[in-house]
Amino acid sequence: MKIPFKVKRAGQLWSVLAVAFVLSLGSASAGSRKKERPLIPGSETRNLCAELLTRPELATWVEVEGAPGLRILDTELNGARPSYKALLNVHTDAFHPHELVSSARYARYIQEKTGETVLMVPGIEHKSIPGFDGVIFNAEGVAVANYSLKTLLTATGEHTALARAEDGIRQAKKFSFIERWFLMFNLVLADESGHLRISHDLSSRQELEVKIWLTKTLKLFGLKPPTDSKRPTRVVVDIQSDVPLPDEADVAKMKVMIQNSNGLIESIIVIKGDEVIEVR
Repeated sequence: MKIPFKVKRAGQLWSVLAVAFVLSLGSASAGSRKKERPLIPGSETRNLCAELLTRPELATWVEVEGAPGLRILDTELNGARPSYKALLNVHTDAFHPHELVSSARYARYIQEKTGETVLMVPGIEHKSIPGFDGVIFNAEGVAVANYSLKTLLTATGEHTALARAEDGIRQAKKFSFIERWFLMFNLVLADESGHLRISHDLSSRQELEVKIWLTKTLKLFGLKPPTDSKRPTRVVVDIQSDVPLPDEADVAKMKVMIQNSNGLIESIIVIKGDEVIEVR
C-alpha cells in the first residue's frame, strides 16, 4: 500500500529545533487546563499551506509479521520486513517495546472486527512527532482517523485511564490544526491577538529543511488548510498495569469530551487484556 508521502534525508536542523519542540510540549502540559488562543491565519499563512500541501510525496509501509493488521512506516525500519518477535527482542530507537505491544494488540482487535489496519508512525526521518502515533486505515485502504496511543505500564490510580485519554485528546486537538505546526517550527509568529505572520527567524537552509519535513508529516496525518475539515483522531488507552477499566462515570465523561471536540475526536478505546471499551 502507498500513501501520499515520500522520504528524503534532511540536514541536521533538529538540534536547533529540539529546544523549541520540548518547550512547546512542556508549555502544553503545564498549561493544559488553559484554553488555547484561537489563531487567525492571513494570506501569507494560506500560501504557506498551499506550498506545503501541493508537493507530490509518497510513503510506503511494511507489514509486521506475527502482528495481524499492524504496519510500520518503512523509513523508520530501514526498509526491512520485520518480524514481531524480532522487534520485541532487538533494541530500536524508533519506538519503545510497549508501544509495539499496544499497537499490535489494538491492530489485531480492529483487524478481526472491521478489517481496519494500524499504520504505526514512530517518527519522520527518525524524529518523533507530537500529537499522533499513527494512522488508521479502513478495509479499502482509506485513512479514516489519526491514531493516538497511551500505554499504562506502572500507573495505579483509579481514574488514570480517563486522565490519559484526556491527555491524548488535548494533544490531538492541538496538533489537528496546521497553524500549530507552523508556530512550533518557527515558520510563523503570532501577535497578542492571535494573528499569524511569516517568521524570518530561520535561515533559508533551515526554512527549506523544515518545509521538507513538514510536507511529509502534514500529508501523512491529513492536515489541511485552516478552513478545511479535519481528519478525526482515535485515542487508544492500553492498560498493562493494575489500573481498572473506566467505570460508568468515567465513560460518561469521555463521551462528553468527544462531544465537545467538534468532530476532532472520533472515539476513545480502552483495552485491558481481552476486555475492550469503545466510547463514541
